[in-house]
Amino acid sequence: MQIGASLQLETLLAHPYDKQTFRSKIIEKNEQYIFIDYPFDELSKRTNYFPRHARFIVTYIDKDQSIYQFKTYIAGKANLPIPALALMMPAPEEIERIQRRQYVRIETAVDVAVHSIGGNFAPFSTVTADISAGGLSLIVPEDNEIPHKDALDICLVIPMDGANPHYIYAKGEHVRSYEQSVPLASIKFTAIHRQDKQRIIRYCFQKQRDARRKEMGNT
Repeated sequence: MQIGASLQLETLLAHPYDKQTFRSKIIEKNEQYIFIDYPFDELSKRTNYFPRHARFIVTYIDKDQSIYQFKTYIAGKANLPIPALALMMPAPEEIERIQRRQYVRIETAVDVAVHSIGGNFAPFSTVTADISAGGLSLIVPEDNEIPHKDALDICLVIPMDGANPHYIYAKGEHVRSYEQSVPLASIKFTAIHRQDKQRIIRYCFQKQRDARRKEMGNT
């Protein structure tokens, strides 16, 4: 965990529908505490009040582009140049590395442009069938075909609530083609900026949260 790293904090509550997700960043740390700026709600963009001992699942991306998670709680406020909260530093064995297959994958249609790095097919634009921080599946337009293991340039347009869409550029590799009423191609990311990966993770959690709230409204 580097100073300045972005954190996602999910409230650790018994009922999943009551959970909320917040964003923060590390402003200082020592052997006992991680000092963070006041977290803000990802939807409202407002900072929230959290009592001492409020518990969270914290997710972050390390410099090796892997995702890590740990459980912690607020130990109190901190006297730093800016208002801050102190989270208990987890023991090394309490930090879990999340494998790529464990990335949250959601079904969603976002705009995507695909280019063959080797020029093996004409570039085309389409929409995704699903997406995760590790890759995506996209609808292959009629009369288009992506060769197996072809190296690709990918451009995604990720919508975010209350903000301009993010344009994410990544390199990928075609893993397989299959059909589910329409022709689909599965792409894994081979190179993607850390911040862009975080944006995709945030978008996936946002979509999951919206789906949970919609289910609650229909019950």
